[in-house]
Amino acid sequence: MPAWETYYQELISRGHGHAVWDADPGEEPAVEVADVGYMEEGAFVRLFNASKEIGDQSNKFGTPEGYEPIHIGAMRHGTLSAIQPITSETVRQRRVAVSVSGGSMVQSGGGGGFTFECTKEQGAALILREDAHRTNALQKTTFTRYVRENHSKWLKLANNVHERGISADQLLMVTGCDKTSEWACAAFLASSSQIGLEFQIGNVGVAQGGVSVWGSWNHCQSVEVHSGPSSRVKHDKTNATPWSKEDTR
Repeated sequence: MPAWETYYQELISRGHGHAVWDADPGEEPAVEVADVGYMEEGAFVRLFNASKEIGDQSNKFGTPEGYEPIHIGAMRHGTLSAIQPITSETVRQRRVAVSVSGGSMVQSGGGGGFTFECTKEQGAALILREDAHRTNALQKTTFTRYVRENHSKWLKLANNVHERGISADQLLMVTGCDKTSEWACAAFLASSSQIGLEFQIGNVGVAQGGVSVWGSWNHCQSVEVHSGPSSRVKHDKTNATPWSKEDTR
């Protein structure tokens, strides 16, 4: 199983939605509520945003036949705290010389980070440098009805117009998302338990290999790791979406 699939499967039970392995939007707009798209190798690929007008930047690749935007309605805003990494039930973690001040993770001494241990064959972990801003649509019935009425048109747009070759159950509509500035994630893929992993916090603003190194992983071959965003992307809370919630029925 690929790392991004293990990551999603292991964290879905935490109740935050779909854990996104590759959350860096690059030069594209970040994921938003009412985006319609699909997952590709751990990244969300937008087809269009169902709440925006036809000429909007999010809809530059076109909209479905007979397109009418959805009215999102009431929204709930909140915070996903960075004070504790989010892990699967199979992963134990320990924080070393790290604290959270003003919603941002800081070193308490000369160095700091986290150590993780996976007690089963698979597991996952997510670390946020800053608190994530959470946005959820509240009118779920409106979204469910909109999906049912338009799902076939979305599939036609994806396959007949854009030739993506996706199946009906791959289509997603985002009903909520959590956004932060910097993050790090890991997927344990070992065939044996008791695999260790360490994340060491570094200096903000330093880049290595095109990837932000606010911290670095020390890992073995049986663990896949990822972090972001890339150094070319401005660091603010509109860039990365480690979690998204979707309605596909």
